[in-house]
Amino acid sequence: MEILQTSLDDESEQANREITAAKQESESLRRQLQVLKQDLAKADATIAGAQAQIEAFQSDYTQEERSRPTWYKTKGRRNTAFQVRTEKQNLQISLLQSTSKSLTRTSKASVEAERDEMDCHLKAMKQQERRHSALTKNEWIYERQR
Repeated sequence: MEILQTSLDDESEQANREITAAKQESESLRRQLQVLKQDLAKADATIAGAQAQIEAFQSDYTQEERSRPTWYKTKGRRNTAFQVRTEKQNLQISLLQSTSKSLTRTSKASVEAERDEMDCHLKAMKQQERRHSALTKNEWIYERQR
């Protein structure tokens, strides 16, 4: 009888250690998720800044276009310089848009992967708790039968 009790005690202690380790790992994952959320907020701020720059470039372009006299637009070299400048601004706008989209996709994918990993760990922890409660129930039944 004492051997069975010792064996049950050992299993119970092992289950408690596993639960403690799972809880610590869960807390660590929660902290990592918070960091990822902060990173996502920073990426969102960067995107907002990039969009503000895009709007500023577009506004500058529109103002330049309006302020140019008609004779300037029709001159060959000057018109070519203006077109080059315009294309440069358009490329800068495209680059900023691409960068902001890329940051958003990367951050979102990272947060989703981290969330999925946490879900798996939480499910494992719940299973360990169920096993531990079953052991505890068995110990209680064993004690009542004595």
